[in-house]
Amino acid sequence: MWLSLDLATAAPFGSRATVIGVAEDCSRVRTPILQAELAAEDGYFGERLAAGRAELVRVWRARAACLTPSPGGTDIIGAMQLGHELVVGPSRRPNRNVVVIFSEMRNAAAILNLETPHLESPDAMLRMLKRRTGIADLTGVTVYVIGANGGGKDIRDWQTIKRFWIACFRKAGARCAGYSTLIPLPTLAP
Repeated sequence: MWLSLDLATAAPFGSRATVIGVAEDCSRVRTPILQAELAAEDGYFGERLAAGRAELVRVWRARAACLTPSPGGTDIIGAMQLGHELVVGPSRRPNRNVVVIFSEMRNAAAILNLETPHLESPDAMLRMLKRRTGIADLTGVTVYVIGANGGGKDIRDWQTIKRFWIACFRKAGARCAGYSTLIPLPTLAP
């Protein structure tokens, strides 16, 4: 996952931004890549909001310059658990929690491997996931998935993966407002 500069410059006042990297095993991730909060008020002429956005972009650029990809796996399920602990659980701001996932969405971890050929049905995968680890509580969260490409997989597998994630978000209590191979940034309104 990464923070788009377009998304950072569109964040409304009072927003909190948390960037979690999707690693091979997100249970080992102890801190987010970035955490920041914009002022609760935009200022008389919007100067506080503009300054906060500029600082968010500056800090993100500095952090992003040090990031390097690490092949081996993709633990989106673990990132959802971590997201609950770092973002959703502490805030519980009704109808204000937005999670944007920049990923191909092909979870490739011991708990669930969506890279395998001949995937099971979304319902079967959800039952297995619930037995093994449970599903993160994302109640009241709006999720946007962007960049979810097929990576050479059969279109039916891509559709199965999409149906799985939409069902997974629903089971977690979240609303999936967008799931696309493209990168259309969501509109973030206060």
